[in-house]
Amino acid sequence: MSDNATLITHLSDQRYIARCQHGTLHLVWDQMILRLQPIDVLRLAHMLDQLHTQPQQQLFQAGPLWLWRSLQGAVQLGMGMGCLAFTPSDFRLFAKMATMMIEHCAGEPAKSRPTVAPPVEPNGLWRTGAPGEYFSQN
Repeated sequence: MSDNATLITHLSDQRYIARCQHGTLHLVWDQMILRLQPIDVLRLAHMLDQLHTQPQQQLFQAGPLWLWRSLQGAVQLGMGMGCLAFTPSDFRLFAKMATMMIEHCAGEPAKSRPTVAPPVEPNGLWRTGAPGEYFSQN
């Protein structure tokens, strides 16, 4: 990311979204960075809408992006082979950040978009990698 980046939203030094001078959006979450083009923001907005309106569906795809929701409420956001794995509470924080990014890219407040994951408590497991590969938090 260039030094001339515009900070869009910020939770901490390790969790923020910024836009560089080239227009690329840098979604930083802990040690992972997803670089999104403006079209990817539209795709993400579409998937977040679907996540909210289709509570029984687990996998959503739009272009190179995919969003997967476990039965325990964990969510993964992926692009190609890389993905961010969110606990339900972290996903609620991410969804708020994503909504701010969507509004920034649209230039006006977005319509009411979901900002929370479905109210399901984690049971100590969440998915990483391909669906079906579990690991414990321990």
